[in-house]
Amino acid sequence: SSVKCMRTLFLNQLGQGKAIWVQFITIFAAAFLTYSYDNVGSKTNVQVSIMTVITIFGASPYCRSHLIPAAIGAFVGGQNVIAATTDNENAIYATNYLWLLLLSVVVGLVWCFVVTPYKILDGVAGRLGTTTFIGMNITMLLFFGPLGVVQWERY
Repeated sequence: SSVKCMRTLFLNQLGQGKAIWVQFITIFAAAFLTYSYDNVGSKTNVQVSIMTVITIFGASPYCRSHLIPAAIGAFVGGQNVIAATTDNENAIYATNYLWLLLLSVVVGLVWCFVVTPYKILDGVAGRLGTTTFIGMNITMLLFFGPLGVVQWERY
């Protein structure tokens, strides 16, 4: 009975899209899809990749409640700072996805614990992009730069 209750709670939180863990998963899933669509196979325009992922989440009856975190994730996946630092910008390495996961987590932290509770830029266009921008800069300053993932000159 407790397993059934936990499963029900899990599915309810997943469906509502409001729980913090669901928002983190949504941000990474959208980032993963956007980054892959933009960088794997034939090259597409990054804006097409971002809009396609946002449209998929927005059009799906199961994902409408996940649209805002998905849009943030699409912006996260639309950056190419990780791949741009390799010898071959067209090559995709598994480590790129690990760095993308780290970036998604930092942006998720900014969204869930700073922007949303303090209603920063609430009702203002650019809120989601600003969240991604802040998260990207934090990630660059704390991780990518010091660890040599992204060269400081590229930043």
